[in-house]
Amino acid sequence: MSRPSASSSGLLRGRGVTAVLGPTNTGKTHLAIERLLAHDVGIIGLPLRLLAREVYEDLRTRMSAEYDSGGHIGKRYRRQDEIGTPFAVTIDHQSVEDHTVTLRQRDSLQQDRIAIADLAGELEERIR
Repeated sequence: MSRPSASSSGLLRGRGVTAVLGPTNTGKTHLAIERLLAHDVGIIGLPLRLLAREVYEDLRTRMSAEYDSGGHIGKRYRRQDEIGTPFAVTIDHQSVEDHTVTLRQRDSLQQDRIAIADLAGELEERIR
């Protein structure tokens, strides 16, 4: 049985996207493929995790840092607030696009967008 490839249908032509699909034919798979094709960079979740790990690895060489990816962001903030973490850094889709992160201060709940390149220096300044 011959299956048409995504590139032969013209959907992925020129996009540089490789699609790895499982043996399912559900609406969820179709929706995921549609989201993948519509997204500018062609990948949705992976860059967030890679960027978060990269930021974490950089910070932990300069200060005490913890990586937390469990649960919703509100629960993560509350968990860290309970143990006294003074700052939280959030990586989101905007981070991938413009290389900024959200820096949240526990006591004031103030949130600022900070360039990733400036993050460690900004944290060191605020901790002093």
